[in-house]
Amino acid sequence: MTMKIRYIGKDFGYWQRIQRYFMAEYKDIGPEFSEVDLKKSFNPKEQFVQIFRDEIKILYVDFSTDFNECLQLCKLLGRNNETRLMAVVGLFPQ
Repeated sequence: MTMKIRYIGKDFGYWQRIQRYFMAEYKDIGPEFSEVDLKKSFNPKEQFVQIFRDEIKILYVDFSTDFNECLQLCKLLGRNNETRLMAVVGLFPQ
């Protein structure tokens, strides 16, 4: 059994800490990691389709860089019966 985990943002130092934590605590479930860099053009609708196709189980969304686009993506995820059951973690600046 694998668990697909994705990060959307650009703070890859923090993302690496999350990955290390999952590898230490949940290595038995075999987490698979992927990321989307917000420096490139970010289209919430395209990301929604990609997340749905990839069957992501946990999604980390970093709102600190592109708040409106990330919010639009989270709204799309919440409206869909399949993706609204996915764990979505919003990361906000302090």
